[in-house]
Amino acid sequence: MQGRLTVAGVPVDPVTMKEAETRAAGLLEDGGRHLIATPNPEMAVLAARDPGFRKILEGADLALADGFGLRIAARIEGTRIPATITGAEFTLRLARLAEQKDCSVYLLGAGRGVAEEAAKNLTLNFPKLRIAGAEQGGSIRWIAGAWEEDAALVDRIAAAKPDILLAALGHGKQERWIRDHLPKLPTVKVAMGIGGTLDFLAGRVWRAPYLLRKLHLEWLWRLIIEPWRFFRIFEATFVFLWMVLKNRLKGVR
Repeated sequence: MQGRLTVAGVPVDPVTMKEAETRAAGLLEDGGRHLIATPNPEMAVLAARDPGFRKILEGADLALADGFGLRIAARIEGTRIPATITGAEFTLRLARLAEQKDCSVYLLGAGRGVAEEAAKNLTLNFPKLRIAGAEQGGSIRWIAGAWEEDAALVDRIAAAKPDILLAALGHGKQERWIRDHLPKLPTVKVAMGIGGTLDFLAGRVWRAPYLLRKLHLEWLWRLIIEPWRFFRIFEATFVFLWMVLKNRLKGVR
């Protein structure tokens, strides 16, 4: 297996979905506590601006390329990624893996009631999956270098003794929260930031039709159904591509 790559300034493990599942299974079994990251173009733009966030991604035990934009960036930079793996897709694979290995899952974040609805839908698809807990988590904010949050949140998660923690707090924030809180959660073997995946799982937001996903145009679908995301999508497409091309031109010179 090819070693870890740096694509658009962020770490990427060049793995297929099957290889990623095998790696995740190993992380669940080795006795440690691990972060799985899903770098995407928007996260690459943030990492270019925030070295601290880039360092968190570099410390991830598994970094999955989420988004066709990273595959394009890899080609521009003269390397290759065998597959892109979205956070939504890998969340379902983790749920199946958890069911097979009798591991429990804790869902954290998203809007009011979303995590609970997502948990119900997950158990419809994976009847033997153990949900250790599901909650919004209250107000969680990173202010002036410190977390402002419910003082009992970490204690609640720790008391539930989950094996897997899936945090939907928004990119950057969720990875930082996991980095800072994972040492206080001794039973958590694997933690992953999953962004808007809980909204999909809860049925609050519909994923793009299969054809658009196949054509790597899921970003266009999100723009159509959530036009307020325009600036985020603009960053993940045009700003990201310009950043990659600019860095490539600098390298050529």
